[in-house]
Amino acid sequence: MMTAEMLEELGHRVIAEAGTIKVAEPLARTAEFDLAVLDINIGGTYITPIAQIIADRGLPFIFISGDVWRDGRNYSKTDRHCESLS
Repeated sequence: MMTAEMLEELGHRVIAEAGTIKVAEPLARTAEFDLAVLDINIGGTYITPIAQIIADRGLPFIFISGDVWRDGRNYSKTDRHCESLS
């Protein structure tokens, strides 16, 4: 099951989906939402620039990933791509 479907099953309304950074950028700049759910890696590119846009707008977001393990390492322990986000 896809993330959007799971969120809708839980009673949330999904206002937009983006499969690429190019599609995500205008949404991050203009969309109105209560919470953005961001896949860490979208199309082989880290979502960090999109998260920064959302953070700069003062809107909340969370990271998710289906790729918890990479080369035997856990993202949460080894990859710190978003440390500068506040």
